[in-house]
Amino acid sequence: MKRSEGMPSLSTPIHSSERLTAKTGPRLSVIIPCYNEKENVSLLVEKLEKTLKGISWEAVFVDDFSPDGTYREIERIAQANSHIRGICRIGRRGLSTAVIEGILSSSAEIVVVMDGDLQHDETRIPAFYSLIVNDVCDIVVASRYLEGGNAAGLSGPHRHFFSQLGVTFAQKLLSISLTDPMSGFFAMRRSLFLAVASKLSGHGFKILLDVVMILPASVRIKELPVIFKERVAGQSKLDFSVLAAFFFMVIENRIGRYFPLKFLIFLGSMVPTFLLASLYLQNLQTGYFQTGENHTASESLLYGVGIFGALLIAYFFNNYVTFYDSQQKKFKLWGWSVFFIVCAVLSYFSPLWATETIEFPDSYSGRVLMFFCQTIALYIGSRFFIWPRK
Repeated sequence: MKRSEGMPSLSTPIHSSERLTAKTGPRLSVIIPCYNEKENVSLLVEKLEKTLKGISWEAVFVDDFSPDGTYREIERIAQANSHIRGICRIGRRGLSTAVIEGILSSSAEIVVVMDGDLQHDETRIPAFYSLIVNDVCDIVVASRYLEGGNAAGLSGPHRHFFSQLGVTFAQKLLSISLTDPMSGFFAMRRSLFLAVASKLSGHGFKILLDVVMILPASVRIKELPVIFKERVAGQSKLDFSVLAAFFFMVIENRIGRYFPLKFLIFLGSMVPTFLLASLYLQNLQTGYFQTGENHTASESLLYGVGIFGALLIAYFFNNYVTFYDSQQKKFKLWGWSVFFIVCAVLSYFSPLWATETIEFPDSYSGRVLMFFCQTIALYIGSRFFIWPRK
């Protein structure tokens, strides 16, 4: 093959000016999970450029494949700015897991986590960095509730209520002394994060609390007041599912090592269906085995409507509460249909199965065993086919 003119051969020496020089990596990584924040990205980068002069830094935007094209905007900026990197996640959602992946992708000794909605005051980052570099503490938390802080940027009374409720819940149940354990703006040593990363639940939106619950009491945490600014663009992600995720994360930290929390919640949601099926079984046995008569058409219809209603409620409850981290944002007929069909089949045939296989199907223990077995089967099917992990 003829070598192209002007192309150096493998033996051509590289001049000293062409040699790659070793560069030190960033000492500070700002991790920014985002979803539908296209309008905020460029402005946030400009603010970070002004604020972090004199510090070797990078910003890692982690986007969950936002439909508004957030990642394309990140990519456009990153092509012209070496401080900016982007991670686009497809098929996965969630702020906590986005933060985890962002931190793991960095090699900086100090990481800062902040939102991409411009509500966190980026001018506080140098103070965070200084406190950790100078070994004053291991974690710095931006608090809206310390003197000098302000949570006025929370849009609407419902967000204030959810925030205060979460703070109170965490402080009382976990005995955490932080004034703002719900904060999403904090800095910490990356080595400290790596030490607990494998133990994090990865659920919900409040990864700071997830980290603090695992860390030993010897870790030094300092809070600094911050003013929570008003949102410039985009929409708030705080809703009931976020609050549910937060509560479950706290509860799971307490009892998750003993019981699978999701299964217990799923079990509870199926109790109305169990009661109806149990009543059906009782009437079936007392009617058929004692008198030889089956249910009338009206009785069967009544039980059918009752079970149908209970299953409909159970579906929506499990979609928005039990499987909040995998919920179907829009009503999907196939998901509901699969859930309903499986539940209906189990609810209808379990009593018939019980009369043949359980020695005393009409006993309390027999019915509980039947309910427990069918719930396990339904939970496994729901977890893998209706609400798979993202």
